Amino acid sequence: MKNQLLNINELSHYLNIKKATIYDMVYRKRIPYIKIGSLLRFNQETIGRWIESRTRYPFGTEKCYN
Repeated sequence: MKNQLLNINELSHYLNIKKATIYDMVYRKRIPYIKIGSLLRFNQETIGRWIESRTRYPFGTEKCYN
């Protein structure tokens, strides 16, 4: 996958959550983001790793998914 920067609208669509939720997560520093001037951008690869790090598997099934 190409290293791509997403804007707030694209990330909202990608994660299927409201933009207000993303803004709140940024404010609370709960999601990785890049600030370019006054613009917020999100590295798609980094967001993918962030999602993976928060994925929880039922006990004993980790190896089934790797």
